[in-house]
Amino acid sequence: MTRAPLEAVTVAEAEAEAEAEAETPSRAEISRRAYRLWCAGVVVVAAVVAALRVVPAGYYDDDFLNIGLDGRLGLTPAMLTRSIFGHFVPLVNLFDWGLSHLHPLPRWPVDVVEIASFALAVAFLVSLLTQLTGRRAGVVAIGLATGLSVLFVPSLAWWAAAQHEVTSLATAMACVDGYVRWRRTGRHRWLVWSGVAYAAGLGVYDAMLLFFPVLVLFALLFESASLHPRALWRAFWRPWPAWLVYLVPSAADLGWRLSHAATYASAPAPRTSLYVPFVERSLLGTFLPGLFGLNVWGFSSARSRDLASLAADLAVGLVVVVTLVRRPAVWRAWLLFLVPFVVTAVVVAYTRAAPFGLGAATSFRYLTFDVLLFGWALALAALPLRPGAPFGPRPRAATSDGSRPRARAATRRRSRTGAAGLRRAGAVAVVASLAVYGAVSWRSGSAVPLLRETHAAGAAARRFRSAWAQLLARHPGAVLWDSSAAPLSDVFYPYDLVQNTYGRVVGEVRSSASAGDFVVLPDGEIAPGSFRALVALPLGAPSTVVTGPGVLQRRVGTERCLFGGGNVAIRLGHSLPSGVWFVRVTGSASVPPVVLDGFGSLSLGADPSSSIGRLPKGVLSAIGLTLPPGGRVCLSAVEVGRPAATGPAVGS
Repeated sequence: MTRAPLEAVTVAEAEAEAEAEAETPSRAEISRRAYRLWCAGVVVVAAVVAALRVVPAGYYDDDFLNIGLDGRLGLTPAMLTRSIFGHFVPLVNLFDWGLSHLHPLPRWPVDVVEIASFALAVAFLVSLLTQLTGRRAGVVAIGLATGLSVLFVPSLAWWAAAQHEVTSLATAMACVDGYVRWRRTGRHRWLVWSGVAYAAGLGVYDAMLLFFPVLVLFALLFESASLHPRALWRAFWRPWPAWLVYLVPSAADLGWRLSHAATYASAPAPRTSLYVPFVERSLLGTFLPGLFGLNVWGFSSARSRDLASLAADLAVGLVVVVTLVRRPAVWRAWLLFLVPFVVTAVVVAYTRAAPFGLGAATSFRYLTFDVLLFGWALALAALPLRPGAPFGPRPRAATSDGSRPRARAATRRRSRTGAAGLRRAGAVAVVASLAVYGAVSWRSGSAVPLLRETHAAGAAARRFRSAWAQLLARHPGAVLWDSSAAPLSDVFYPYDLVQNTYGRVVGEVRSSASAGDFVVLPDGEIAPGSFRALVALPLGAPSTVVTGPGVLQRRVGTERCLFGGGNVAIRLGHSLPSGVWFVRVTGSASVPPVVLDGFGSLSLGADPSSSIGRLPKGVLSAIGLTLPPGGRVCLSAVEVGRPAATGPAVGS
């Protein structure tokens, strides 16, 4: 079939040619039925691997914060547009709002979303590579290696990360796959599918904006006949409907963010000299070793880490050199991977390097998109593209009788037995390599601290549900201490008795008489508990209480009295390490309340009493109070401590 110029091809002609090519596979392609079975197996393996990493996990740290805040805001524009650490992600907020209405808070909806998203991402990647290269064993191998990759472990283990980084994998691959299908077949339904996937991806992760320029770069590299400016312009202009489809949601997303810049402000930009080492560490020290299942930053020896990183870098470099020697034109494929990688690494450095330094470059969490881009680029570089515009080589011209010209006899003369033997040996080598790779990835993935912590949180949550049911059966009015058990959460999340679920309660402070009857232990069990003072602040020392403008102080007997309104800092004798700390204040106030460091109000009345509040997380060197204007507050004792178990666990 003679191929007309791309502009002159009708939709019907494009569909007919695509179907004809699909029905006449090359000698290297797998039969349709066998290929479908292999691809189904790859997707099943990806789902099983994701399930093994996701199902044992529990809610952890920011999970409670996001679900609790969305539940409190309700189904309102404020909830949908709430910033999650600088991200504008209305679909994520909507899902967390739905979770907040399930009591007790279940884990299975999150497990289903994560497993389905990951399996779909691998399925769409395999579909994309099949569209570009045909039904080849290399596509199956790349899909299987992607499903086993250790680089996805931290994102899968933690819902606060997965709700952005895993769900967007499926939408990103669906977007690219739809675009390629549209360009190959001309069917506009695939363009609509691609646009919907792109818009949905923006709703869960604004990093999806990256895939608009990635597709533009793909068109310039693989739809252009040359690097001449006129050819590049034609390659850019041909798919203009796609650029319009992607531009509309992109403009809406960016327009909202820019018009509410203060809401979505990120951390201050790091110094310029940090970008180059950040990108270098992210690529050479984290991503490339991670491709081989190595979490080198978990190695105890710096020498072992450097040797493993060097070996991985050389191995990938060898693959790149071999593909370039075989086909020099595949530099386009590696450029398609390298440019987005550098851009995303710079963006991550801009938003994360200031608060976390170069340590953010060692996290697998920010490399999930890059795994898919690498698989895409590897297929383009190592596998022959399917014939036909716009991506593959043009079909050879037909002879007058409609047949293809014969290839040269010298190129066709080969030993079929030897070729079959080589193919078998190659298949065995690939299967063995993938088996070893899977084992190494699983072992390395299990060493990721976040995976261990979230799995411990899942086990603790299951114990907690059982212990809580037993406790309510014996003590219907039981109150838990507003404290944090390490496996359940790293910050302050009490248990909500009304909703019977986890949720963040901002500013809740109870008097010492009802601060709590029971405490949650690190393993999820519940035991009787009470406040245990560890440090008593010396109020008699002149330098202990530091008052701001508008506040006067003086000693009245054994009390330290403060007059006026403003800020007061009560210094500790020495700093306490970062953790969950509480303060018990004993005294009286003529004009309550007394605000405690933004975490709530201390209930001090006209008569002497005690009130307990939780202090901000971090290294503790002073306690901040805000006094009401025109009042008097007299403090007789200020103690810092933690809730502690005073008896055996419930049911033991």
